[in-house]
Amino acid sequence: MALKILVFLGSVRTSTLPAPARLGERVARCCVAQLEESGHEAVLIDPLDYDLADPFKPLFSYAQRNAPQDLLNLA
Repeated sequence: MALKILVFLGSVRTSTLPAPARLGERVARCCVAQLEESGHEAVLIDPLDYDLADPFKPLFSYAQRNAPQDLLNLA
């Protein structure tokens, strides 16, 4: 039975150590590839693909009507 699995990249770091930056991105892409080779559908969720406020606040910290639309889309 194939599963749909979300792989979350947990860092938005782009230019600091370790070198190369965003080592986690390489790890996440490897996880996605391994899952797909196993017959599962894997989706990489990268926070840099969303225009989130800086500093980031989780969805539950907003009143429901005040949450940013991009954060609602991600949820």
